[in-house]
Amino acid sequence: LLEPYHLCHDCRIPVETCGKLSFSLRYDYEEQALVVRILKALDLPAKDFTGTSDPYVKIYLLPERKKKFQTRVHRKNLNPMFDETFSFPVVYDELCNRKLHFSVYDFDRFTSHDMIGEVVVDNLFELSDLSREAVVWKDIHAATTVSGRSHQDTAKSSHMWKTLLYKKHCNRKFVLFRERSDQEALY
Repeated sequence: LLEPYHLCHDCRIPVETCGKLSFSLRYDYEEQALVVRILKALDLPAKDFTGTSDPYVKIYLLPERKKKFQTRVHRKNLNPMFDETFSFPVVYDELCNRKLHFSVYDFDRFTSHDMIGEVVVDNLFELSDLSREAVVWKDIHAATTVSGRSHQDTAKSSHMWKTLLYKKHCNRKFVLFRERSDQEALY
């Protein structure tokens, strides 16, 4: 069994996978748009204390982040069927310079939403015949491994602070994460 790797400068760092994402790509020549259909996710990790997740997907066409789409939230589901279609206006010749960025999140009503992982597709031109819909399966990678920043850059720019917060309301425990920049003082 081969383990996927993320190349970080001259080092090989194992990539943690967080399930799989299925989507399809097609180019609409009439509308001059890349049509992306998010189909489903499989084997997502449980992020809630109940042993489930409430997943949804955000999608961007990079390098610009002008237009963002988001699927509906699927409550208590580790294998959600999204079946939602989104259209990104883009000239066909620009596809070779573009990347699709899928971010999979766990919805949380009381705290910030948890990032489950992400998928970056950088070979849009090659991946699909574009005249017909091409279905693709990709591993969902842990958030900091494919976001375009190296592990060293991520470690330098921020630290995650974990705080346990016990709420009497609903008799639940919450784990809160807060990002701290390097300029912020440690106390």
